[in-house]
Amino acid sequence: MKNCAIVIVAGSVLAACSGPMSGDVSEEAINSTLVQTAVAAEESTDYEAAVGHFAKLHDKNPKDLGFLLGLARNLRYIGSAKKPWM
Repeated sequence: MKNCAIVIVAGSVLAACSGPMSGDVSEEAINSTLVQTAVAAEESTDYEAAVGHFAKLHDKNPKDLGFLLGLARNLRYIGSAKKPWM
C-alpha cells in the first residue's frame, strides 16, 4: 500500500511539473500535491507524516476546516495533543 501511495504522489508531482516551462510551479499545484501526499500518508498509516502535511496545509489555509480536521484526526491517531511540527 505504501508503494502505491508513493506512485500516486510521484505522478501528482510530475503532473504538476508538466505545465508550461516557465520554471514556476503554481501555489495551487503545490497545495494539490500536498493534499494528495497528506491523504496518501494517512491511508498508508504513516500518521506522523500526515500530521506534518496537514500542519503545512493548515498553516497556509487557516480557515479551511478540512485541513484542521485532518490535522486533529492524525494527531489523535498518534496519541498526541501537542504540536509536534513546531
